[in-house]
Amino acid sequence: SVSGGLNRTELKTNNLIQDVNFSNEFNIFAYSGYVAYQFKDKSRLSSWFRNSTQIPSVSQLQPVVNQTNPLNITVGNPDLDASVVHNFSLSYRKYNYKTRSGYGIYSYFTYNEDQVVPVTITDEDLVRTTTYTNLSGGQSAYLNFYINRSLKKSKNQNDRERFTIGGDFNFNYNKNLGFSNGQSFRSESYQFSPSVDLNYEIEDVIDVEPRF
Repeated sequence: SVSGGLNRTELKTNNLIQDVNFSNEFNIFAYSGYVAYQFKDKSRLSSWFRNSTQIPSVSQLQPVVNQTNPLNITVGNPDLDASVVHNFSLSYRKYNYKTRSGYGIYSYFTYNEDQVVPVTITDEDLVRTTTYTNLSGGQSAYLNFYINRSLKKSKNQNDRERFTIGGDFNFNYNKNLGFSNGQSFRSESYQFSPSVDLNYEIEDVIDVEPRF
């Protein structure tokens, strides 16, 4: 199933104290969907996708100099766009519940469009002035592969003893964008985390499952 539509948000502000009036209109196409397919061998492929929207706050939009703290001055930006986060997931699974054997892959991806980020500049008197701008390109990704296999095969249906081995591999990626003292920066991080699982079970008697 797939759905979508136009989300319209209008924000009006009247600042009577500082005599500042402004209005912003945000039009975002929102979408979401889910698709799945089951193969003849009972394995399953599925995917979902959607986006979410965050409207800038009044303080981020309002073109007013806020000097409540004279060492930390803030100024809004009325030209900000709404932030949109795009999410996508894809997975495949093949598993036999009777033998407790199978494998699968799960992946997830997020992309930030027009993310609202602060831009701060510190002058020679150590006075910090902060405003806001939009940045696109921040993203994160996750990938997981897992497998389980029963090593004890018995023709005796009443055999209550079972030994299985499994493992999974996890990968994480993050990309962050921003500003430091007025200069743009980009940071990226990667993380790998493999693991191995062992399981020995005698039904209704003992169940041992170490993880490495």
